[in-house]
Amino acid sequence: RSLLFPYICKYKQGVNLFYRRNATMMKDLMETLQAGNYSMVVLHDGKIRKYEGRGIDELYRLLRERPERLYEAKLAYKVLDKASAGLMVIGGVNDIYAGVMSKQAIPLLDEAGVRYMFDKLVDHITGADGEDWNDWERICAPHRNAEEVLIAVKQSMNRLYTHG
Repeated sequence: RSLLFPYICKYKQGVNLFYRRNATMMKDLMETLQAGNYSMVVLHDGKIRKYEGRGIDELYRLLRERPERLYEAKLAYKVLDKASAGLMVIGGVNDIYAGVMSKQAIPLLDEAGVRYMFDKLVDHITGADGEDWNDWERICAPHRNAEEVLIAVKQSMNRLYTHG
C-alpha cells in the first residue's frame, strides 16, 4: 500500500459526499419545479428563487439585471432549448436539471463544462403546433457558441419588445 492511500481514500470520500449533497440539492430543485407552476427554480448562495414567467424571458432579465444570481447557480428548468442554454452558459450556471432538453443545447453546455441532467431528451424543442422548431431553436440553430447565441437572443428580444 502507498503512503498516500489514506489521503486518496479521504479525498474520494469527500468527493462522494460533495456529489451526494449536490444530487440532493438538485433533487430538491427538481421537486420544487415540478410541484409548482414554475418555469425555472434557481439555487444561489443557499437561497431558492422561483420564477413563473416564460423561462427565456426570466433568464434574459436575470442576466441583464441580476447576473450574480446565475453565477455558479444550480437551476431546474422546464424546457431547455439552445437559446436558454446559451444564456445559462454566459451567466456562469454550474448545474442544470431540465424536464425536457433539446440536443441542440448539449454542445454549448459541454463546451462550458456545465453539468446537466434531464427527464426527456429531444432532437429539438417544437413550437406550439408541435411540428416545427420553436422560434428560439430556429433563431439560435446557426450559432456555434454561447456568445453568438446571446447576440441573437438580444437582437430578437429588442425586436420583440420594441415592435410588440
